[in-house]
Amino acid sequence: MSTTIVSTNHTKIKILALSMYDDENSIIRMLRNGIKGYILKDSESEELQTAIEALINKDYYHSDLISGKLINTINYLDDGEMVLKK
Repeated sequence: MSTTIVSTNHTKIKILALSMYDDENSIIRMLRNGIKGYILKDSESEELQTAIEALINKDYYHSDLISGKLINTINYLDDGEMVLKK
């Protein structure tokens, strides 16, 4: 079942992506498809615990690395220099 289907039909389910991809396009594509959290596979176990707790308490989680990449992407979009792939 895809994240889009789950997030659309089961709104109480919070999806945490555990991925090896750290490029902006992959992250944004997954966010658009309904994930609520994103961490990298090489993250420490403590970060996984933090991410799970954040999903429960705040409904979202993004690591500092992911947040930085998203801010970088927003800055590029504001400058009109970057086109994101769907």
